[in-house]
Amino acid sequence: MSEQSSRSSFCESQDSVLAEEALQSCHKMTLKDELIWKEAAERMYGAVLGIEQGEWFDSFNSIQLYNLYLTASILYYRQNISIMSDHKFDLLCRYLLLRYDIIKEKLWNKELFSKERLSAGTGYDIKKYPAAIYCISQHYIRIKPNEGVL
Repeated sequence: MSEQSSRSSFCESQDSVLAEEALQSCHKMTLKDELIWKEAAERMYGAVLGIEQGEWFDSFNSIQLYNLYLTASILYYRQNISIMSDHKFDLLCRYLLLRYDIIKEKLWNKELFSKERLSAGTGYDIKKYPAAIYCISQHYIRIKPNEGVL
């Protein structure tokens, strides 16, 4: 998928202006920032591989799992790309829900983390993602651009 086509598919959603602004902020980042997001995407890809192969969620920190939830949601609902099986995503949502109060205290964007979404096993109704998640997701699809569910 080309950068232009991935960018346009993000921007077809209801919040296209916000999505475009977030993607523009990704393009304005420094080389150091770019490397940080790329490394985060690579670590996330490794986590997804581990989870799909049976690694326990307890092997990862809660912020990493929360970011995985957001990245999996944005790619699935905005770009029709599954980075993990539906079953593992549902398990991830249940895991986060069981630890909701502990995890919520650690988050800086608490409004995206809701019991209702996790109970439903979805991130469908998230309207605005943090710019970092847009950037990580774009790097993620560059790592494995033509793969569906692992």
